[in-house]
Amino acid sequence: MKRLVKGFILVFILTTLIQGVIYAAELDKTDQVIFKAMETELNRSLKKLKIEKDKPYFISYTIIDGNYVFMEATLGKFTKNDANHYRTAFARVKVGDYQYDNSIFKRKRRGRRVWGLRRRISIPLEDDLIAMRHKLWLLTDSQFKDAVNQFTRKKETEELQVKKEELADFSKAKPVEYYEETKKIDINRKAWEERLKSLSLIFKKHPEIEKSKISLQIWVEIKYLLNSERTRIKDHNIGYRIRIDASTISQDEIPVTSSYSFYGYKEDDLPTEAELKEEINKIIEDINKRLNPEVITGYLGPVLVESPASGFLFLKLIGRNILGDREKYENSRLLFYNRLNRKLVDRNISVYADPTIQYYNGVPVSDYYLYDAEGVRARRVNVIENGIFKNYLMTRTPIKGFEESNGYAYPTGRAKIEPGVSNLFVETKDKMSYEQLKEKLIALCKEQNLPYGLIIRKFDINRKIPTSTVKINVNTGEETPVFGCDAVSVSDLTILDKIIALADDEKVCNTYKGSCVAPSILIEELEFKENKDLFKKPPLIDSPLK
Repeated sequence: MKRLVKGFILVFILTTLIQGVIYAAELDKTDQVIFKAMETELNRSLKKLKIEKDKPYFISYTIIDGNYVFMEATLGKFTKNDANHYRTAFARVKVGDYQYDNSIFKRKRRGRRVWGLRRRISIPLEDDLIAMRHKLWLLTDSQFKDAVNQFTRKKETEELQVKKEELADFSKAKPVEYYEETKKIDINRKAWEERLKSLSLIFKKHPEIEKSKISLQIWVEIKYLLNSERTRIKDHNIGYRIRIDASTISQDEIPVTSSYSFYGYKEDDLPTEAELKEEINKIIEDINKRLNPEVITGYLGPVLVESPASGFLFLKLIGRNILGDREKYENSRLLFYNRLNRKLVDRNISVYADPTIQYYNGVPVSDYYLYDAEGVRARRVNVIENGIFKNYLMTRTPIKGFEESNGYAYPTGRAKIEPGVSNLFVETKDKMSYEQLKEKLIALCKEQNLPYGLIIRKFDINRKIPTSTVKINVNTGEETPVFGCDAVSVSDLTILDKIIALADDEKVCNTYKGSCVAPSILIEELEFKENKDLFKKPPLIDSPLK
């Protein structure tokens, strides 16, 4: 009997996985109303929408029900303290068929506004079925008309061209049914308000710092997805983010910045007040150490990039180039495409992507999800194996050699779907300690008769330049802050080819466009040139804090 029961359970699990049906929670009344509104309008549109011979073959609705809290304090007072509840709907309507549809067609004037086209629409906050359906009806009608227009223009344009290859415009996917239990913002808001104001007051005792702020940003978005393939998903996008920023400009016109950022999925993930005080004091100490850095006008030699700054570098060099973007493919602009199954980096290095990892050694990794924006189950993808480039991260829009999605579809600000990086993990077979990496840096500098080497500790994520760099004396080991250089003359592939050693100190680097877990790295040669645009004028008169 026990064997029969175990066998039944195993068959049930296998059947469930094959069909893609996973129930994680029951639907509440709000969920039922939202799905009912989407399902009713989807079925009605599939049945009745038509312009001449054109009708939709695929429709997908996504409704985001979000709550957002943002607090920002400076010198003991709030500059922002907002909370917001919103519901937004997106729709994708496709005309034609999976092989050839209205997508993969570029308008003649990029960015041209199409009058009357609704890409997204606000949904009533109350659970009113008819009001929701009304909004979805307007959105669907607008998207369908635009899809027919695109499809007509695409056929007219391509009739005059020789089709290069038979590549489907949209790949099929198995239907999935998955529901998560509803999650809400759960913090003691009053306590955090007092905490942020108190922590921001610490900077008031340091008039040498011109600008400072500390912020808490929280969002909990419930994502409802329904499409004509019968995929039904209710899941969440959650973030609890603390950020501390401070900056000043020295009398030598040198901007000095320092920051701290932490990401979590619940209040318990966030640092304590004592830990945040410690981070603020580290920022103040770091700025004061770098107030009078040595200005260097150029450098060509080995560079050590510390973790987690190395994670940002990998995201910049590898992350943006492993996305299977169809438009770039058709325009021959996929940088790594000709390197498929060929060496890309040192053979000791492997890189994989995995959105299903939420914590790494207890530290939250910010780009976690189970199902992507197209309802495809996310999974691990080995991007680089022993230095060999193997895979792209794909949506349901194929490129040659990658005809199916592997779960990396992201929504953009333009309500479009594009491939995204998610979480990258850099591994190496041949690890060394950080101290050994530093010794190797010094040894390489001595071989090249260089008086010092460079160590990059932080990057400005927006400007993509080093903001905390020191030079290390090859004879004494003394470290001195330096300023004035920017890596401007090295191509991405050249940097990858010149990564020669990695440490064993992997850390999480969370950014707004993906995350990366990577160790400190040693680059054999990197060229920096003077960048006078980095210099700024200090204030003309003293701060009132002095």
